[in-house]
Amino acid sequence: MATTIRGIEHRLFEAVLGADPTAIEEAVIADDTVGESSLDRVAERLVELFAATKGDVLRVLGVSRTKVSRNPVMDHEILDRAGNALKLFARVAAMVGSERAAVWLNTSNRQLSDRRPIDLLATHLGGARVEELVTSLEDGAYL
Repeated sequence: MATTIRGIEHRLFEAVLGADPTAIEEAVIADDTVGESSLDRVAERLVELFAATKGDVLRVLGVSRTKVSRNPVMDHEILDRAGNALKLFARVAAMVGSERAAVWLNTSNRQLSDRRPIDLLATHLGGARVEELVTSLEDGAYL
């Protein structure tokens, strides 16, 4: 499954962020950016991939609509958040496919206190909780 996840990750990072996962990680660690420079384009691509609203995607990215309208440029923090969301999505997509991963991301989950996974991705601790659930699913938990 690791090869599948890596392949999905690579495809998603290229399609959404315009660079491979390694380049994104290196840029984020160096407080730099790489790939797609338009925040608006990245947000629109995530809206399509996640089958989510733009508001949901902007919360995941940690930006306001005002930021998008005033200065729609990617920075390393937004790139980091987008990369984390894409890595998690790739893990779920490797198990159930991209379309079902998008449905899962937008559906309330009892294991997440009846919250949608996409809502929890807006914070680091919420994202960690979603990652724990995905790890359980990968390990064979049936929820």
